[in-house]
Amino acid sequence: MSHPLNDLLILAEQSYVRLEAEQLIDHCLSQGDSEPFNELLEELVLSGSKSLGVLREILQAIHSMKSSLSQEGLDVRQDFLNALSNFGVKIPQLTSIQTPEVFWRICRKGLYKNIADRLGKLGEEEGTVIEEVCVEVSKQVTQIAHRLVLLNRMEESVSDWIDGLVYEVARSSDWGPWITQESPHQ
Repeated sequence: MSHPLNDLLILAEQSYVRLEAEQLIDHCLSQGDSEPFNELLEELVLSGSKSLGVLREILQAIHSMKSSLSQEGLDVRQDFLNALSNFGVKIPQLTSIQTPEVFWRICRKGLYKNIADRLGKLGEEEGTVIEEVCVEVSKQVTQIAHRLVLLNRMEESVSDWIDGLVYEVARSSDWGPWITQESPHQ
């Protein structure tokens, strides 16, 4: 039989840990180092199966942050396209929402170099402004990409540990004989 107060306390604890984890993840992303997050993850894993709910909450937080970062990248791309269109420069392969990776690739290789031939007969001042915009956009995209890579690594770690803990719980429960017979890990 479930006790409503215990359920409420568990929910409050999970929400608190999720909030703390989100702040820690933000800190890790700003520092470019996931070590503090890995330490939290290690503590949760050592707590055993009782931390599964918290790990799932953290995984949802990571998914939410990845979605926000992806949207931020799309917004940067759209702002860039709008800025270029003010100068009459159009880059059709950047307009497709289906291929945002093209944008990341172009930024890595040097955005201004990729559009210099499209500039045509723009004046020196306009060329300088476009070059400055390209440099700034490349910096923004690089920062977003680095944060996404870090979030992907965190997501993978949390997912792996959730799978491991679920497997251990299943092995230790009444389902154990069926899990161990069919398990690819044995």
